[in-house]
Amino acid sequence: MEPIEVVVLSGKGGAGKTSVAASIAALLKDKVVSADCDVDAGNLHLLLHPVASKTIDFVSGAVAVVNQNSCTGCGKCIEHCAFDSITMSDDKKAFVHEVLCEGCRFCATVCPEKCITMETHHAGHLFVGSNGPMPVVWADLKGGEDNSGKLVAVVKKEARKEAQRTEREIVIIDGPPGIGCPVTSSLSGAGVVLMVMESTVSGYHDVLRIYDLLLHFKLPGILLINKSDLNNEITEQAKLWAAENGVPVVAEIPYSSLMRDAVMQGVPPVEMGGDIGEKFREVSEFIIEWIKTNR
Repeated sequence: MEPIEVVVLSGKGGAGKTSVAASIAALLKDKVVSADCDVDAGNLHLLLHPVASKTIDFVSGAVAVVNQNSCTGCGKCIEHCAFDSITMSDDKKAFVHEVLCEGCRFCATVCPEKCITMETHHAGHLFVGSNGPMPVVWADLKGGEDNSGKLVAVVKKEARKEAQRTEREIVIIDGPPGIGCPVTSSLSGAGVVLMVMESTVSGYHDVLRIYDLLLHFKLPGILLINKSDLNNEITEQAKLWAAENGVPVVAEIPYSSLMRDAVMQGVPPVEMGGDIGEKFREVSEFIIEWIKTNR
């Protein structure tokens, strides 16, 4: 049986998305694989503390490299580069700025000395490991890279492999913030999306944007309202919207310093116990029941 993917999303950083994903994963650690698809600035591993057993280079396209010994400084590559990624060095040699190079190979084609070659571009790393019985997959994209959507797809693929290898039925995915390309990639193959909003005007607006994306891809969504007592009017407005659109509200979690303390200590908030722990147990139980009913 294929594992079902539970993707946790929020419209921006700071809404509590990673804390929610980490807490659910910690509670269901015997049943799930966890994956961090926020490859640009992932934090899930900072709360789950997995030990990496495998590191994989993330290769994304190719970049031009100039053989400085053969370059005559004719400037043809600079003239024909559509991305302005090549400049002339002080010693009159062509130099490729790797971050700007799009790997189109045109410079290598026009070079009369044939001193430009295309080399594999290493854009980051993928890590596969575990936190006790729970497999965890996460990644690190180098700064300035623009292939985060592609790396997200690789993370998801490895997470599915781990789920099949360990016979886990659920993959908990900590998704990227926003609604851009990395988010779209994280939604591929999703079974259900847990939308996390904080009770603010911008938080509510973000949920509406995410829900529009879910409608486009015909994906079911459920809602968790974090810091629900920050703005009671917004919380009620969000609950009314959810009821009108058939979106289950899995929990309302009031602001608590325990959430902050958990992040500072580098642990999932559920481990802080108290009412926060009970709330996350309710969320986990809801997700299990939802999967049983809707698989």
